[in-house]
Amino acid sequence: MKKRQLISLKKIFTNINKHFNNKLGTTCVIPKFNNHFINTLPCHQFKHFSTCTFNFNKNNISKHAESVGNITGRRPMEVYKELIKKEVLSEDPRQLELIKRLDKLYEQLIGYDIKSARQIIADYIANTNNNNNNDDDDNIILSTTSTKNIVFDPKKISREIKPHPPSLPKSLYIYGDVGCGKTMLMDLFYQCLPIHKKLRIHFNSFMIDFHTKMHQLSKINKDGNANMEKLMDEIADKYILLCFDEFQVTDIADAMILKRLFEGLLNRGVVVVKTSNRKPESLYEGGINREAFISFIDVVNLKYDVFDMEAVNDYRLSSKNKSTNVYYTPANKENELKLEALFKILIQGCEPEPYPIMVMNRVITIPKAARGVAFCTFDFLCKQARSAVDYIGICKEFHTIILHGIPVFNNSNRDHMRRFITLVDELYQHRVKLICTAEKPVEELLNFSESETYDEVFAFDRTISRLMEMRSKEYLMSHHVTLSTQKNIYQHVA
Repeated sequence: MKKRQLISLKKIFTNINKHFNNKLGTTCVIPKFNNHFINTLPCHQFKHFSTCTFNFNKNNISKHAESVGNITGRRPMEVYKELIKKEVLSEDPRQLELIKRLDKLYEQLIGYDIKSARQIIADYIANTNNNNNNDDDDNIILSTTSTKNIVFDPKKISREIKPHPPSLPKSLYIYGDVGCGKTMLMDLFYQCLPIHKKLRIHFNSFMIDFHTKMHQLSKINKDGNANMEKLMDEIADKYILLCFDEFQVTDIADAMILKRLFEGLLNRGVVVVKTSNRKPESLYEGGINREAFISFIDVVNLKYDVFDMEAVNDYRLSSKNKSTNVYYTPANKENELKLEALFKILIQGCEPEPYPIMVMNRVITIPKAARGVAFCTFDFLCKQARSAVDYIGICKEFHTIILHGIPVFNNSNRDHMRRFITLVDELYQHRVKLICTAEKPVEELLNFSESETYDEVFAFDRTISRLMEMRSKEYLMSHHVTLSTQKNIYQHVA
């Protein structure tokens, strides 16, 4: 590394130390110039699914479940009926049908032996191959069917997807419009289930962790196939149940591995529950090289119980909570000054400064921040090349984001729209408060023709619903799920 680059890094390190000193309680020693300098920078220790336990955030359902106390070990159907009886939830025929299926899955997973299931799956696939031995290709044992009890060749891929043994619990793919209750019911099921080897995680976070772990393994072994098999074995050893919220596919890197990844996990005995806004056939619609992704859709349709919520009402939009003015239109100078005034109130007399954050060995410097509040422009957060991991890093640092200049979205700024969708997803997951200006009201932010059926257009329905909910008093008074200190901004914006 050149000396000029190291001097520049030293300045960054000194600046970061200034901000992290109070938070960490210690000052990091500035090291000598060497090639490992960057590795000494303070950074977040992201929790990876393969190396530690994920702390499930109960905030998503606590507002419902708290009225019936501790629900661990209780049947999902029993809890759901009690919530209806207490008028916490409204009776909904599709929710009732889904909770029946989740209740059945709950019963199947009590006492579930994943090691025995692996052998049943291996035998079932072997028998299926023998019954179809007219085609030599069908006699190949999939790398994705491998378990520690059978031999596999990771370089061979069968063209045929084998069905799941009917005697074992079947994974569940739940799709429907935003606000129909699918995530709430999945979380209720998750919290009821009294097993420890389970993980509930946002799909974006899971894939970030997966790619990160694959990169780490590639430094030790260059065989990508073997690394993927090893990582799938690790996941299957650690978890019996995986619950994914907001399953969507917009990244080609994810799209190309999903078939192998999830078929591999299912064939190792892992049970998967996913919620999505899209039916399987509409996933990754219009994506690059989509024909290579179609086999994953076949996996979902053959190996999962696919459930359509067919919801009419968005229960989040019909909430009794009053909307609060944290969304200003248009994005002009007058409304920007209103954001500046709110920013000054929230930082309580502190002097705002640039705030550097370390994310995956990269420095992102927030232009202006203080006391857990960041002031950014849309151009800074969504026009620059950013990914979910950047937004997660930002959400871990700030309980409130003030954002100026959300535009109307059309085909010309679809990349910015995709980043905005991801940003809102992460803000919502972390219960970060959003105060913003936009060119148009929430319902008028899209300007696409009916023929432009991009995946982002469908995903934006979820974004609209979340932006509406994030204006409610209940959301504004909720805890930021990363910081331990409660930051109530409702009194300042009501």
